[in-house]
Amino acid sequence: MRPATATLLCTLALCLLSAEGGLIAPPNSKPPISTRQTGFVGLFEFVGCDSYKKTQINQAFNDARITLAVGAEQIDWNSAAALEYWGPPEYTEPYRDRITQNYVRAVADEGWWGDWWYDRYIEVHCDDLSDNCNFTRPDGTEARAAAYMYNSGGFGGNTYPIFNFCPGFFDVLRPHAEVVQDMKSGSLDRFSALEMRSQASTFLHEMTHVSKQSGENRFIGDPAVVDNRIYLPNGRRVDAYKPALAKYLAKTGPLGADLASRNSDNYAFYALARFLQKEFGDYPHKPVAYDPGSGTLEDDALDGSNDANVSPDIYTLGPTNPDSLYPADYISKYGGEASPNPTLMPLPADEAASCSGSGLNPNFPPSFVLTDGDASSRDIMYRMRDQACQGQCQNIQGVPGNLMAARKEGDDGCEYAAKISPGKELYMYVTNSGQNCYDATALIIEQCWTTNRRDAGWVNGPNFGEFFQAGVRDLNGEGNRHDPITDDTTQFLSYRNVACRWTSELLWEVFKVEISHWDDGNYGRSIRDNAKGCGAVTEWKYEDEHDYAFPDGQRAEKWAQFRIGRQWNDCVQHAIESAVGLQRDTLSCASDFEELNQF
Repeated sequence: MRPATATLLCTLALCLLSAEGGLIAPPNSKPPISTRQTGFVGLFEFVGCDSYKKTQINQAFNDARITLAVGAEQIDWNSAAALEYWGPPEYTEPYRDRITQNYVRAVADEGWWGDWWYDRYIEVHCDDLSDNCNFTRPDGTEARAAAYMYNSGGFGGNTYPIFNFCPGFFDVLRPHAEVVQDMKSGSLDRFSALEMRSQASTFLHEMTHVSKQSGENRFIGDPAVVDNRIYLPNGRRVDAYKPALAKYLAKTGPLGADLASRNSDNYAFYALARFLQKEFGDYPHKPVAYDPGSGTLEDDALDGSNDANVSPDIYTLGPTNPDSLYPADYISKYGGEASPNPTLMPLPADEAASCSGSGLNPNFPPSFVLTDGDASSRDIMYRMRDQACQGQCQNIQGVPGNLMAARKEGDDGCEYAAKISPGKELYMYVTNSGQNCYDATALIIEQCWTTNRRDAGWVNGPNFGEFFQAGVRDLNGEGNRHDPITDDTTQFLSYRNVACRWTSELLWEVFKVEISHWDDGNYGRSIRDNAKGCGAVTEWKYEDEHDYAFPDGQRAEKWAQFRIGRQWNDCVQHAIESAVGLQRDTLSCASDFEELNQF
């Protein structure tokens, strides 16, 4: 039993116990040991951070360490991730130990006593202490920051590194686990390291800035890891921030390799890329390195900030590296300066689609009303496929223009979507046309949609950047890249709908069924004939409907009504379900019409 009041001699540090038995700090200026979370440092102060923000920051810290740990694993300098974020083997040789040791220091974990003994803490703020959350980029454009930091002594003589988390950290970025889940569901592109940007990746970025300025025993970068400021060939001055520019550094000669080993986002996005590769099995090659010929940079809602962490010099980079510096298998798969369009490899003969998401609703509509007749969801997907795999990205046969979207992806890829209900869309995404597109999308449609009845599926092709996906998802939801389709809840591709009402009349029960977009070819008599299996059916009627509207806004086209002897089970309900093609026990025949769940 631990004494109520005592002093303990720890292995490497003196630990004190309070009267309650809890750890307290020795009588000096260090933060209390109880502030420690996990790993490299303890977090304390949390100036201007409410309990919600404190929880988000602590979680981001823990997630950042998990991601950094993947980066710290033994680096294969010939792998795609190392080649793209650090440079070709010939140029990385002098900097490999530097890169490896920076990762090792970032994930060091010696327990709470190590933080106390080595005085390793981060002072956390949410109050924008230096007004850097909104700032002006080097090229004069305005931007928002997610976070910024100061090393020790960098802001009014601060003892410990200061991390300030801006509003964008909380209202734009999301927790690491949520982003990973969206990639698993297919709503985010798992081949894009940029889409993996989260609260954890931002914390990771700031951690790499902790340098020897903050103390011999509490640093990561040696020499300091900064946001290197460079001139692009078009004269624009930028910070090497986000993956396209991080990769550009690494492919611009020996100087670029040196700068990459001292650039924060090369550490951050290499670790993220390796994390995604470990999670999903494939290297996330997007976005590709900045192309000086295009002058186009990728962008997102937040950018870097704080000149305290920018390189003191502005660098002019040399030409991009020749293919001869890279392994042949890397060039054949990912292209290069001399071979941007390598010969495409076909899908393996035993290729199978990966079926993700959740199971389709058993009552998912069997068909939808197009301008040229009814078509199943499978048929609509094949219509998307026929266009996309020919390199066409304009329209879907039979789908009105206001109920669809088509967005060009790269040179000959496409994203198609069709609105099939007030809140759902059918979609297909292909990065390129050709035979692999035809084969991959057919696998998705037949294996995931038709056979396994899953709401999404994907195939990762064998060539650089090759990816195919299809399924159903929320209308204009997160992960969609196309222009928004109308959110008018009365406009969508019509489909079969059914509602049932039951009333009692002494010894009889009366059932009325409202129906749209269903026809048995026999004036609805399949409903009557099925119901006869439950008892004598009288006063059968099947007529045009002029008044009833379903909850989703569709107008009923027909109504059926009949009387039957009093029932003591669900026989009639099951008879109607069978006639109109619904899953057993999914239609409710109650005292008033109820909505049928089909999505």
